[in-house]
Amino acid sequence: MQVLFPDVPTGSWKEQADSMRKERPLKAFDPITLEFIHSLSKRILTDRKFRNHAEIVAMAHWLRKANLLQLELEYHTKRKDRVWQPRGIVLHFAPSNVDTIFIYSWFLSLLVGNKNIIRLSQRRDEQMNILIDLLKEVVKEEKFHPIAKRTLIVSYQHEDLLTEQVSSFCDVRVIWGGDQSIRSIRKIPLPPRATEMVFANRFSLTAINIDGLADLNADEWEKLASNFYNDAYWFNQMACSSPRLVLWVGEESSSSTTLKDLFWSRLGEVVKKKGIRWEAAVGINRITEGYSYAAQGMVDHLSTALTDHPYRANISNYSNQIKNVECGGGFFFEMHLDKIEKIPEFIEKRDQTLTVFGFEKQKINQLAWELTDKGIDRIVPVGQALNFSEVWDGYDFFVYFTREISIK
Repeated sequence: MQVLFPDVPTGSWKEQADSMRKERPLKAFDPITLEFIHSLSKRILTDRKFRNHAEIVAMAHWLRKANLLQLELEYHTKRKDRVWQPRGIVLHFAPSNVDTIFIYSWFLSLLVGNKNIIRLSQRRDEQMNILIDLLKEVVKEEKFHPIAKRTLIVSYQHEDLLTEQVSSFCDVRVIWGGDQSIRSIRKIPLPPRATEMVFANRFSLTAINIDGLADLNADEWEKLASNFYNDAYWFNQMACSSPRLVLWVGEESSSSTTLKDLFWSRLGEVVKKKGIRWEAAVGINRITEGYSYAAQGMVDHLSTALTDHPYRANISNYSNQIKNVECGGGFFFEMHLDKIEKIPEFIEKRDQTLTVFGFEKQKINQLAWELTDKGIDRIVPVGQALNFSEVWDGYDFFVYFTREISIK
């Protein structure tokens, strides 16, 4: 097992974990925790080498002091006068496809006072290695040593024995990953009083009110296309909250077809402006997958030339098989509905985020109430699919990362 953080000259990971277990938890929203997170955010936002890593920059914005203070306010509003204590040690398993996601659960855990162990994949990308180097640099300041003493980031291959050993230290286990990874890790026992949070494969979609497109000016079109780009193209469309199905809601007509084509055209312009350079395998995969779905009858026609972005697959007769598709690379299913009330017909428990554009809030609220025994944990405007929150996949991190002492 490789210890990535903190940077210590000697000692096995077990010795470091034992040492961390003896440290007292910090208080919720301890000033030193807030200062550490704010310092990391500031370093990222001012360091030129992060400018090409949009996901980390977005994370740094989320870590700004203003947002931390808002999180603190929400924490105290939920807690009220009850006694919430940190659970102890939280073990985070980061996914290999969106590895920066662990930062959010780590810092939410840290903010409420927990100590943390993070397991990263050995298939890390450049931005993760740069981020770890920055973490080592920040904790060189003596005032941040309490954070280093309460944090351990490790990396190892999928080995059940090591997973069992590291799990024996935790009070909460957080698993980010695909369904198969979760099944594999869940076989490993936890301490009797430990609890677990899992973030499995999810499917996300977008609903656009076609009537809401008719009166957009050039700037508004640019904003909508850019927001949708941010939702879909970061992480190569592999984030659980990135849309893979676009639902067009409204009367179907020649004008609605024109508006849909204009939306995709505007999005294509944004993709070109961003200068994305896809590997040849991505393009080949999109073409292969598209024709495969057409051959299976899952889509009735493909609306895109072979090399264009985005790649569109139109659906007339819905099949939930599309939710097993993880093509990525700007591949979108699209479907037309005459009214928003029909959306629940296509929602399942695996569905996570619905981004929306052009609907009145009352309509959205009514839709949410119709999802009682179905899926969808988040309904947010287009452009906010990847905006992390302390409530994610139906879990409230503040609640799951703390234990309540009942006083009567």
